[in-house]
This record gives sequence, C-alpha cells and structure tokens, in this order.
Amino acid sequence: MADVFDAKEVPGNTITELKARGTAAGIDWCAKRFPWVVVESASTACGTILSSKYVTDAYGVATRPLQTVTSVSVKKQGELGTTRACTVNFLAYNDIQLNQVQKCFFIPGMTVIVQWGWSISAKGGPPPAPVPVGLSDPAAICQINTKAAGSAIYDGLQGLVTNFNYKLNADNIWECSFELTAAAEGMSESKVGVNNADCSKCERTFSTQVEGEEKEVVSKSNLLGTFFFDVNADAMDKQTSFGNYKDKLESSKHRESTLQISKGNYEGEDRSISGGSTQSMWSFGNYDAHEGYISWATLEAAINRYSQPTSGGKYISGKISSGKIMVKSHPSLTSGDPRICVIPGSPYDDVISFSPGVPSVWGPKELDFSGIMLNCIMLFQELKSVNEGDNKVSTFLSAVLKKVNNACGGFWEDMLEIVSTTEDCNDPKIEPTSAVVDIRNFKKAGVASIPSLDTNSVIREFTLDMKLTSAMKSQALYSNSSKGTTSGKGTKCATVGFVPFGLSDGGSIGVKGKPKPATPPPCDCASTPQAGKSKEKSFGEIFEELKDVVDNGTAQAAIEAVAQKVNTGTDAKETCKGLPMPFEFSFTVDGIGGFTWGQSITSDRIPKVVRDVWVFRITSVEHEITIQDWTTKVSTVAVYA
Repeated sequence: MADVFDAKEVPGNTITELKARGTAAGIDWCAKRFPWVVVESASTACGTILSSKYVTDAYGVATRPLQTVTSVSVKKQGELGTTRACTVNFLAYNDIQLNQVQKCFFIPGMTVIVQWGWSISAKGGPPPAPVPVGLSDPAAICQINTKAAGSAIYDGLQGLVTNFNYKLNADNIWECSFELTAAAEGMSESKVGVNNADCSKCERTFSTQVEGEEKEVVSKSNLLGTFFFDVNADAMDKQTSFGNYKDKLESSKHRESTLQISKGNYEGEDRSISGGSTQSMWSFGNYDAHEGYISWATLEAAINRYSQPTSGGKYISGKISSGKIMVKSHPSLTSGDPRICVIPGSPYDDVISFSPGVPSVWGPKELDFSGIMLNCIMLFQELKSVNEGDNKVSTFLSAVLKKVNNACGGFWEDMLEIVSTTEDCNDPKIEPTSAVVDIRNFKKAGVASIPSLDTNSVIREFTLDMKLTSAMKSQALYSNSSKGTTSGKGTKCATVGFVPFGLSDGGSIGVKGKPKPATPPPCDCASTPQAGKSKEKSFGEIFEELKDVVDNGTAQAAIEAVAQKVNTGTDAKETCKGLPMPFEFSFTVDGIGGFTWGQSITSDRIPKVVRDVWVFRITSVEHEITIQDWTTKVSTVAVYA
C-alpha cells in the first residue's frame, strides 16, 4: 500500500475546475453562480439552522426573514495551519430569533459545523450535500475534506465556540457573531494525557538530592507519564527485561515498526525522574547512569495506548503512526547527549551500552529515525511541561523533535514535521492518522500549476514576496551574487543571487557600473613558511577528546560542526532539497475547495528560471464568504525542487 503521507497533491477536481473557469464557460459561470452557507449546532436545545438564504420566519413574524448569515471568515491559526479560526456573522430580526440562536451558538465549547460553496460548478455540476451535524471532529473533518477533494465548489469545517457577541443596531436588528476554533486535520487537537484524577494508580515515589540531602518525592502523572517513569525505574534497578511493556504496546504500534525498550548505561551521575542527581558525590570515569530508553516507534505506540481514546477498537480522535522514518544522515552524524537520545549504530555511540541490545538504525547517507532511542527522563520532563500547557499530542511531539534535533547538532532543522491524513473516512477500520515525515519527501507529489496568464487567468490577486533574513541581506550586500559562497551558517541554502522575479525570464543579469565578478585567485599556500604548522581538527578527533565527558556545550559544538560542514558543503543542494526558501507566492481566486497544507504548486506566470529551481508548498488556505461572494487565498513558501 502506498504511503499516504507522500500523497500531498492538489486534487484533480480542483485543477479541472480552475482551468474551466479560465475558458469561455467560466464567463457564463460567473453570471449563474451564487454562494451558499449552512451553519448547524450540535446543541440538543437547538432547532435552528443558519444559512445565507432569506426564507419565511417560522416564529409568527411573517414580515421579517429568518436569521441570515451575512459573512464567514476562515483564517489560519498556528504555524502549519492545522488549526483554523472561523468567525460567523449573521442577523437576527427579532428577540424570538435571538433567543433561538442563543441556545445554539452562544455556548462556549459547543460544537458547530460550518459549510459553504457555490451553487454550480464551471462545468454545470451541483455541489455535494452538506455533512450532517453530530459527528465526532475526526469523522466530520474527514468527510468535509473528502467532499472538498471530490467537489471543488465546496468546503467546510467543524469546531468549538470560543467567543460570541450581539448588539441591536439603529434598524432594530440584532447583529450577531460567534467565533470557532477548528482543527483542519483530524488529530491536531488531540490531547496527550488525561487528568491526574483519572489515573488512580499513577502515583509514584522516588528519591532525589535536595541541598545535599536525600529526600522522598511523590510524583503524580498520567498514564503516559507513568509509563516513562516505570521504564526508567526498572532501568535504574538494572533490570533488562521489558517484555511486559512491549506486549501491552504491540497492538498500538505501526505495522512496520519494531518496539525497542532498553536500559542505557553511560558515564554520568545517577539521576531521578526529575532530572536531579541521586548521589551526593560523583567523579569522572564512573558509569553510574542507568536510565530507561525507548525508540521513537515505541513512543508513538505508548501515546496511542495511554492517551488516545478508543471505541470499538478504533482510535476515535486519531493515532500517531509513522512506520519507518527515513531521513538524511552523514558519515559522522551522532547524538551529543545521551540524556536526550542515542542513534544506535552511529559513530561514537560506544559512550553508552544498551541491555538488551538495540539494532543499528544509522547509515552514512540515510537512517531510520523511528529507531532512535529516547531517554525516558527527558520524555517525562517534556510531557510534564506540555501537560501544564495546551496538553496536545502535536505540541509534545514537536518538543521532543526539537530536543532530538538539537542533540544531533540541528542536522534535521526544518526537515521533520508532523502531518495528518486519513485514507478513507467511510471505512470504519481506518482512523485519522498523524505521522512524522521528512518534508523533503513531498517532492514525490505532483506539482499543480495555477492558470494565471492573460489568456487563461483565474486569479484575482497574485503576489511574489521576497523575505530575506538579516544574514541573507548581508550576504547579498557583500557577496554580490556569489552563488557558490559557503561562508556563514547555512548560507548555501540561503543564497538566491540575482534571479529575475518579474514576469519575464531575464536571462543573465549584471549590475550597471560594476564588472561581472572575477574568478578569485587560487589559494596556493603550500610554499609559505607557515604551511603544515596547523590544520583544522576533524570531527572524529574533536569527539574523541570529548566523548569521555557528557557536556552539552562542547559536545553540541562538535556535532554542530558536522551539520555546518554538510549544510554548506558540496552536497548542500541535496541537503536543501525540499526546505523552505526566503520568498513566498500567494494568490486569491474565486472560492474553491481542495487546497490544503503541504501540497506543491506553481504558476505559469512565474518565470521559468524560477519554476525550474523551486516549487511552492502551501502553508495556509483562508476563505472569505458573504451573501454575494466567496474568495480563497492560498499562501505558499518556496522550496528547492
């Protein structure tokens, strides 16, 4: 079965609809179409459906229309647009109508479904029937996304009421509005842990050093936190059999994953679950640290089992299930801090020994991220922090990803993301699923072209926006189009040079009054008196000097040196492939469904010299709907093709 997380393509129906609008049929369509909106509440006390249509009042006031939606605004919320903010504005024409809508939409936390579309497609087809109210968020999101992919003249969302207001205007009409927070993906709002009160067997006691004295501390966590605690406690007791944990998690893992749980022993202090030392004295050379480790695949299985609700054997809010996560590697890539993670099989991983042993996942060019071993004390601390915050699965996984990336020198900066999908929401055996992916893999998806030339344009607004960082501005100022420069951190990926971003392919462009950059003289230093007296230490030499001591600063610097070399070296183009670049393409069209985060697009009005090098990955989709119009704004960021 194909990997659903590679399939980030714009639906064919969306592109077909756009192309049809750029023909003579599109002119006829503009004269026939009109937008519609349907808003329903899951409140059991609600008997009202809001819409953009004017109908006869059913409450005894025949001279006035029913409550009428005047506009809907849908905006991106958060970095990846996985959460959306929706504002619905409507009119209530008397107090009876106002009392009715209060029972439906003026209840914080109430579930509301909002759907909209055109009355007809450019080819004359009707919109799909709206999704009924009363479904769970994952089920509703799945059905809405499926309908939008199948019909480009439809879209919608389901969310929770977060705010509302109403006022009486000069015409004696109630102007009302309410706000929703809605998930764009099935698992983006999933919680990572239940409340402490729901876990009667989750209380644990441990010893730690407080001002030089050993004290007993009581830990109250949730089921997932208790799992991290117990694995680490068994490791501290020098147990090496973790079969009982694996047995419980087997049914919660990805079919291609192998669960790994082990005791790690490395040179360092014995620590409690809080991260504090349990020893009053410690000296270098003592391998006193015995701590629990689980693989990334095991972490996902534990999240599924201990924090995600099920019904009839199905994860109703979704699950995290990545399988193998193949990511870029390097001959010298390793983790600089076993208190965060270890890459089994990597160079210099002899700083730690595992019991039972764990299989190598490292390779000089590629490694399986799902087999990276994570320190349970680190996981416990990160979970505690997230539980005290928004308590979301996505926040917890992002925090752990950041920790792991930092421990490995920032090698995967901007490469790993958490994305969601659903294969078939009508299949009761398939749940909404999230996964960690290397976003460069999205290059496998097809690239949709948006018609925007004078002869076929369907675009209302078209914007290319360059957004150079301060470092890039300095490079452009001083390097004068030196495309091959490798000075400065990450500048190989940052170099854009003098590329024409207008509407024509300008070819080679120079600067008036300035000669073209000359080829610099070769660095021929072999005959100088200082030749051979000093040379830069290799990564291996640096690490050999450091590996006897676990130290964040020095080890981290060594790891970053490798990442710096790779990201600015001869293989930088491959490293940069699929990563965000410093300019954005956005466009606004007559309202359309089917666009989502992560899809790759381009436009026939973008110069060929740019299209050949970059594609544009969608970062947000926003909608504005009124009783007369519907527009969709799509924003993107450039990535190396």
